Formats: sequence, C-alpha cells, structure tokens
Amino acid sequence: MKLEQSTIARITEELRSRGIRNPFLLGELCDHIASDMEQIMEQGITEKAAWDTAFHRTSREEIESTEKSFSGILNARYFRIKLFLWITFALFAISWLFSIRTSQVISLISFISLGTTGILLSTDFFRSRKNHPSNIWFGTGMMLGSVLVICGFILFFLVVNFGINTRGHSVDLMIFSYLITSLVLFLYFIRQRKLSIPQEGKKGLTWFVLFCGIQLGLSFLSFLSLPFYSWAVNYIWILIWIILAVNIVSLIILLLRRIRNILFFLLLILSFMITFIHSPLRRLLPGGKAPVPVAFAAIPGTKAQQMEGTWLKMGPQGPTSLTFSSDGTVSCDFGMDQSIEIISAYTLNDSIISFNDIQGVICPGIGEYFIKETGYYLGLDLKNDSCAGRVKATMGYWVRP
Repeated sequence: MKLEQSTIARITEELRSRGIRNPFLLGELCDHIASDMEQIMEQGITEKAAWDTAFHRTSREEIESTEKSFSGILNARYFRIKLFLWITFALFAISWLFSIRTSQVISLISFISLGTTGILLSTDFFRSRKNHPSNIWFGTGMMLGSVLVICGFILFFLVVNFGINTRGHSVDLMIFSYLITSLVLFLYFIRQRKLSIPQEGKKGLTWFVLFCGIQLGLSFLSFLSLPFYSWAVNYIWILIWIILAVNIVSLIILLLRRIRNILFFLLLILSFMITFIHSPLRRLLPGGKAPVPVAFAAIPGTKAQQMEGTWLKMGPQGPTSLTFSSDGTVSCDFGMDQSIEIISAYTLNDSIISFNDIQGVICPGIGEYFIKETGYYLGLDLKNDSCAGRVKATMGYWVRP
C-alpha cells in the first residue's frame, strides 16, 4: 500500500522536529518509516495506528543518536575531503597565476591530490556495496577515472619538463577520465533521485542530474574529437570555452547556494582543471607562458628554403596541406578548402623542426619532430609533443601537390 504524499510530508516534518537536518539522512529515515507504515497498513491497521507503531519502533532517542553518529562520522570526514579539494584547486591556481620554478611541480601535486580524492571516494562506494549492488560499479568507475587523471598529467609533466615522447597519450588519458567520471556520477545521481522519497530531496537531486548530464555530453564531445580531430579541429576551441563557461557558472552557483555535495565538487574541479591546461587561456597566465621561438629566416642553400611552399598529405579525413613561408611560419589547411585553420611559428635545428602555434586552434606548448626532406617528399616523425591533435595532423609523409 502506497502512502499519500501528504503523509510522507508529515513524516519528513516529524523527523525534522526530532533533530534530523542532513538531507541524505532525512531521506533514508523517511524511507524507513514509510516502508514500516506501508507494511503495517497492509495488515488492515489504520494509518494513525501504523504511524504510532512505526515511530514507536524508532524512538526519539534512537533518531537523535543516529543524527549525532551520522554527523560526527560522515560530516567530519567529508568536511576534510572538501577542504582537501579546495587546497587542490588553490595549488592548481597558484601554479598558473605565478611564474615560479616549481610551478609545474605544484601543478603535478594538485592533479595527484585530485586523483587521490577520487580514490578515497571510490572506497566509500565499495564500503557501501551491501546497501546497493551498483555501488561496486560506481566504485570501480571512480577508481578508474581517478587513476587515469593522475597518469595523464604525469605523462603531460614528463613531456613538458623532460621532453619524453608520450605520443599525445596524456590528452587521451585525461579525456577518458573526464568521460568515465561524468558517466559514473550521472548514473549515481539518477539512482539517488529515484530512491529519494521526499519531493524536496528529488528537486535537490534534479539539479545534480542536470549538471552531470551536461558534463557527460561535453566529455563525450571531447572524446569524439580524438578520432575525428582533422574534421573537428576548427571547432575544438568552441568546445573548450563552453566547458570553461559551464564550470565557472557552476562554481558561482556552488558558492551562492552553498552546495555541499562532494561528488558535484569533484567533477566540477576535474572538468575545469583538465580543460584549462589544454586551453589557450593557460598560455595567457604567467605560469603558462612558454618561450616563443624566433621565426627562422630562410638562408639560401638551407633546408628551410627547400621546404618553402605547399606540401600535401592524404589522410582518413581527406587531404591536408602545410604551407611553409620564408618568414618562419607554416599554415595548415584541413580539407584543402582554402581556409587556414592553424598558423604556427617554426624553427629548424639540424634534423629537428619545432612548431609553436600562434593563431587558430592553438595547442599548448611546443611540438618537436624529426624531419627529412628529399625534394620529393617531406617526412615528419614525432620527437616530443604533448598535443595529440597536432601529432595526428603532423606526423607522416608529405608530398608536393
């Protein structure tokens, strides 16, 4: 027998009057009392008698004790985790706002801290697997996403600071982490909304479902940009700014409405940090400015003079052209439609060519490639580049049109 919404509202108010303030505990206890009443009323007992019996089974002292226990353990634990996340975000901001020697190390620590927080939260899912079987899958997804974001930034750190060739996998791992974490939390909040009995609880969780749904959609678009980079390269900057705008608005809402949900906060910071380090905005801050290479002036008889002009490569997404100019810049045209998507400055050093994007879809940092020019073809092989999109667009053999 299902209780009327008015009865459930009365149960909620009664629990509030007995000292239950935490919304999640309130929902759980309301569900418990309502289930007891439904079972009792199925035996032909009136609602008033069922009310008295259900609340007699759960005495006022027991409810107050549960509230104190819940607050003492859970709130203290999650307060520490939230403080940990704020420190993580502060370290990340410092690493880009100030140009200091340890900026990259501080940024690495912030990502390790972020991943560690996700691992701690995943263990909470595993601990509560008896409450709901799906918690095992949520815990596994959270664990995987947390490990991937740590590994992704470690690869990024190795590329930027030690020139180790990772073939652009740092970007792949971080986007996978973003996608997996968004999916896990989207499904989790949907489940929590279905399980929530009070209407007030459903309304509160609807906002979380909406936020995670938007993040899931944006992360899926980011994931699609990996295999379809040549087609999507002209639109990636739009996606980056949309993600950053959504995160900034969400952060303002979090502060104004004093949202206390740790999982919401984790996804918000994860999304912002991953997107920010791959955005042009990073290069505008003191900690993100890389030295701009001096444009190479072509000297008669050098390899640069031989390279001048247009080179063509045919790929799965169609033709792409590179046009090297005597002023030390190279322009890239995806699709050979006379539309220049990227302009980069380049420098030559023996058999190494370095690209630094200066206009269009800008990749962070400098990309280095081994170069071989025979007059018949131009071969570019990866030496050191953290931008997966530039790697896929640049590597290979180029010929004259």
